[in-house]
Amino acid sequence: MNTLPISVRNTLDFYIKEINQLNVITGLYLHGSIALHAYEEGKSDIDFVATTSRALTEQDAYKLLEIHEKLALACNKPLLDGIYILADNYDDECYYYNEGRFTKTPHHVSITWWLLKNKGITIFGPPLKITVQTDDLLVYVKRNMNEYWGERTNELEERYKGAPTHLVEEEVEWTVLGMLRQYYTLQEHDIISKLGAGEYGLSTLDTQWHPLIQEAINIRKGNPKRYFATNEERMKKTIDFTKELIRFNG
Repeated sequence: MNTLPISVRNTLDFYIKEINQLNVITGLYLHGSIALHAYEEGKSDIDFVATTSRALTEQDAYKLLEIHEKLALACNKPLLDGIYILADNYDDECYYYNEGRFTKTPHHVSITWWLLKNKGITIFGPPLKITVQTDDLLVYVKRNMNEYWGERTNELEERYKGAPTHLVEEEVEWTVLGMLRQYYTLQEHDIISKLGAGEYGLSTLDTQWHPLIQEAINIRKGNPKRYFATNEERMKKTIDFTKELIRFNG
C-alpha cells in the first residue's frame, strides 16, 4: 500500500478504519486506473471489490452507504467506486456503490474480473479465486462495443445538437478514448488506460483519425489545443470514428 499515491492511501486508511467496525468485510482489492498504473490525481476514482463473509443485510447496506457518504465529505477526492460480493460466490447478486448511489445487482463484467485476476492490487484478504479467461474478456468487450457503444453512437447526433462546448468535449473524450480501449483489448488481448489507448490509436490507426484522437487526449489532459472549428464538425467526426471501429471489430 505504500506504493500508492498519498491521496489514495489517505482515502483507504479512512475507509478501512470505518469498515473494520462492521466485522463483515474479508478482503479489499483494487482494479481500474490504479492497477493500470494510470491513476490521475483529481480525476481518477478508486475502483474496488470488497468480499464479505456473508450476504449483506439491508442494515449492512445502510451502514456502508453512511461510510461512503462520510468518506466523500472527509476526503473529497478520490472517491471509492465498487462492489461488495460474497467471498465464495462471485456470481451472486451484490451491492454496487457508484457516485453516491447504492444498488443491488449481479456484476457479470469480465473486464473487472480479468483486471483483478491479472493486475489487481490486494489491500488485504486472501487471493481471489477468479475463473475468467481472456476469451471471456474478448467476448464481453466485443458485445459491449456492438451493443452499448453501437446504441450510444446512434443517439449522439440528436443528443448533442446545440449542446454547449464543454458537454460536447466531455462526450468526445469519453467516446473516443473509451472506444479505443475496447479496440486495444480486441487487438492486444489486454486492458489499457484511456490515455494509453489514445496513444495506441495514434500509433496504429489511419492518420485521418489522428486529429480527433489527439483532441480527445488534449481534453483529457486539460490541454486547450483543438483541431475542429465547430462542435458539429467535432461530433460528426466522433460518430464516423465510432462507426468505423465497430465495423472493423464487428
